[in-house]
Amino acid sequence: MSWRMISPFSIPDKLGHDAVVAFLRSTGHDCLAAHLHKIRISSYPMCPLCNYGEVMDRDHLLRYGALRKPSKVSRYWEAKALLGQ
Repeated sequence: MSWRMISPFSIPDKLGHDAVVAFLRSTGHDCLAAHLHKIRISSYPMCPLCNYGEVMDRDHLLRYGALRKPSKVSRYWEAKALLGQ
């Protein structure tokens, strides 16, 4: 994805975790298994936290029931903590 295609309005005007997650999600460069597999850091794109055999991407985080946090941002950081990254 080109930097020119990223809308400055897609990044919240906040400090810390919210802005980091918004930036990573808008560029597609996150720590989720699907991206790590794409850049050949991980062998598998599947979610290592569950046994559903689903690709671990941002849509999977919204459906994954073991994550208890309500927002997309907090679910991202919760999954990252569970992965030990």
